[in-house]
Amino acid sequence: MSSVEVRNLIKKYGEFTAVNDASFMAESGSLISILGPSGCGKTTTLRAIAGFEDVTSGDILLDGRSLANTPSWRRNIGIVFQSYALFPFMTVGDNVGYGLKMRKVPKDEISRKVDDALKRVGLPDSRSKYPRQLSGGQRQRVALARALIIEPDVMLLDEPLSALDAKLRDEMRFELKRIQRQSGVTTLLVTHDQEEAFTLSDQIVVMNNAVVKQVGSPREIWDHPNSAFVADFIGVENILPAVRTDNGVRLAGSEFKTDIAGKGPSQMMAGFRSGDLQLVNSEADASDNQITGEIIGEAYTGESNVYQVQTGLGSEPIILKTEKEQKLTGNVKLHLPPAKILILEQD
Repeated sequence: MSSVEVRNLIKKYGEFTAVNDASFMAESGSLISILGPSGCGKTTTLRAIAGFEDVTSGDILLDGRSLANTPSWRRNIGIVFQSYALFPFMTVGDNVGYGLKMRKVPKDEISRKVDDALKRVGLPDSRSKYPRQLSGGQRQRVALARALIIEPDVMLLDEPLSALDAKLRDEMRFELKRIQRQSGVTTLLVTHDQEEAFTLSDQIVVMNNAVVKQVGSPREIWDHPNSAFVADFIGVENILPAVRTDNGVRLAGSEFKTDIAGKGPSQMMAGFRSGDLQLVNSEADASDNQITGEIIGEAYTGESNVYQVQTGLGSEPIILKTEKEQKLTGNVKLHLPPAKILILEQD
């Protein structure tokens, strides 16, 4: 097991900056996700770690040792690609053992390690099959076995589950986490799927426009997104311009108390999730932090009802989520608990 540190990494293609001053660390044995939209720089960062891209400036360290002068083939890094990249004319066993064959490992040792690797990923009886005879999930497991068999210091996963259908993707998340925990190999995962990152990761690196926006545990990212972009990307539905006040924030002229009043810049953004809004059933209930509005749209998701509510907080409606048994129409009065208001940096 090895730690990986990306330190002030910059990668430019001519005048275009693909990664701008990125810094983060993957601790030994951990799984860290690099999360962000297409084109944010996450795959370029992964390729730089692998040695497929020369960095413009900055450094990548393995256990504190710079990889600046180490070619890709000497980095002992296992890689799993989105497309699996299996050789169609080779059996599963030959695909898995290919890396060891290139390293001139004796045939009997390769055979033993292939059996162990396939057992580890739950495919003990697939050695003589060809990739075309396997499902998408099975091919992904073969790709994982091929990466793990070389006993890498680090494993890199580039959108490894995106080619799978939704149900199989959910199943493979748990398998991937089990395999990573069992092997103990430090793993970096590139993904644009928020649920995937939160399900699998010890730490999440959120990127946008070539910049690392936030690094933290899944719980830290979820509970305390630090900017409007991060909040929006992880699914905070309601984000509004705000002005700091002594007791909280002002949203479109309305005062709202928060749990972290009086800190930070005067101009910022405030966010809150659709499920954090509470219905006010009487005048005596929740006199502070009230929002009144009219329901102008609704949808049923199977687990809940989702409403668009037009309010005085802005021209765009806010989003409200309720239990599926709770049917609403017309005018509503809502309470926004102070602890549920997120204070966010402007992007």
